[in-house]
Amino acid sequence: QGKERNFYDVLHLYNERKEYRMDLRTKKCNVTTLTKPFRPIGVPDNAHFVYEAEVGPSQIPNEHFTATAWDGTFDDGAKYFITVTHPDCVPLTFDVFDNKTGEFFHQRYFDVVIGITDPSVFIPPSECMG
Repeated sequence: QGKERNFYDVLHLYNERKEYRMDLRTKKCNVTTLTKPFRPIGVPDNAHFVYEAEVGPSQIPNEHFTATAWDGTFDDGAKYFITVTHPDCVPLTFDVFDNKTGEFFHQRYFDVVIGITDPSVFIPPSECMG
């Protein structure tokens, strides 16, 4: 109790191999080199189907959706597990784990909007440019 928590805005620009991590409380920014590979968020062509489930009350129209789960291994040996909506393939969860590198990525998606509504989110904060 009584301790302030830090929250961060993190931007990964894989084409530049840079991570911008800004502390939202202090506005201090740390820029580091990205070493992990870009992982596209979607169902890879070599994915294995795991299960399908209805989410929400299936007996009420427009109050449920179908989710499908997939797993597999990327070319570099990292394991993944992803769930998406069906048939639109909107991501719900995305997990990656690599025993060799210790990479662990655990992401959940909420309030997803299709497309890029604000391209400025890919511009590093001004606090990171000094």
